[in-house]
Amino acid sequence: MSKRKRDEAKREAHIERGRAQRESAAARSHRSTPQKPKRKSKTRETSSARKKTTTQRRRSQRATNPRVQATPTRAPQDEYNDKLSSMRTQLTSLAFRTRNLPESVNRLDNNINTVSDRIERLRENRIAHLSHLDSSSRDLVGTWSSIRQSVEQSSLEQRDILLQRQNSLESSINIAGSLSELSRLAYQLSDLNRDIQGAESLITGQLNDYSQRYGSLDRELREAEETVVNLENTSIDWKQGEYPILAVQVQDLTNDAKGVLTLSNQRILFEEVTEEVLRRNLLFTTEKKTVHRVTLDQPIGSIDVIEKGRVGFFKGAGLYIRFKPQTGVPELKLDTTGDEDTRILQKYNYIVSGEVERDLGLEEEDEEYVPVVCPNCSAPYREEILLGETMVKCIYCGTVIKV
Repeated sequence: MSKRKRDEAKREAHIERGRAQRESAAARSHRSTPQKPKRKSKTRETSSARKKTTTQRRRSQRATNPRVQATPTRAPQDEYNDKLSSMRTQLTSLAFRTRNLPESVNRLDNNINTVSDRIERLRENRIAHLSHLDSSSRDLVGTWSSIRQSVEQSSLEQRDILLQRQNSLESSINIAGSLSELSRLAYQLSDLNRDIQGAESLITGQLNDYSQRYGSLDRELREAEETVVNLENTSIDWKQGEYPILAVQVQDLTNDAKGVLTLSNQRILFEEVTEEVLRRNLLFTTEKKTVHRVTLDQPIGSIDVIEKGRVGFFKGAGLYIRFKPQTGVPELKLDTTGDEDTRILQKYNYIVSGEVERDLGLEEEDEEYVPVVCPNCSAPYREEILLGETMVKCIYCGTVIKV
């Protein structure tokens, strides 16, 4: 055999051995890998079996897990006790409302009878512009006195009748032996509640007109009483014939000061309120006093205009008060709270309109105009005399002239 034939025979033998080794390895790999079962198609039988298994599992969970167990049915005795307790609570509330039926009458009676005393106390503190409330107060007291007794008697009769019904119903509830009896009595309890509401509405309707008239008087009196409190420690030196009309706590943003703005029938004043330390112990203040200092004192007629506006860092409610040019007073910017801006505007208009002079009894009859003449140099005073000014200075000799 030639060398060429021997080489071909070796190559064929090598190729055959390689093929045999690969087939042997593939056979071993197929035997070691688990075969996946063929996926069966869903049938009606397998679906039903699966549902049955799930239902059995859930039943088993309910039996072993307290969280998924069904809520046990309440015992009839528990329902009876709860119903009885609830009805007794309602009866207690209704009894309280029934006993209070005459209280609204008594409360309004006390309020009306104190109006005249409140007006008198205000007069003692220089609040004299409320004379128009005297006639309103007398009229209210007179008309209220004519019906008070009948309204009070009606409220007492309603109270007694309703309390009798409540006592009878309470006795029936206490001896009720079953839940059905309590349910029947619950209808009577509902009727009783409706009748109490009717009695309350009847009394409220009888008092409504008098309550509104008292409320109107009370608002003005409260405003005046607040003025008295704000001027309790004032340093203002009141002039003859001068009476405070309104005093409210404000912040002067123009001068960065807190204090009390006061409108009288003659002047506008701002009184700065500060605290002065008298004694200090290391880092702590042990004694201090409140100091009142008038920083603005102008005739009420020096005001050119008062306008509402948004002031301060947070743009809250406030007022801009501008003064007439001849006064040389800069604009006053005030930060107010609540409805104080409205109240200041209302009282200012009340003063400049002349109504305050009428209420104070200072209104003078129209007289022939008499020019103001300096008693020292006999020069006529031709400058504008502002509303509220009682003294002016002669521009020629400086003499103070009373007007």
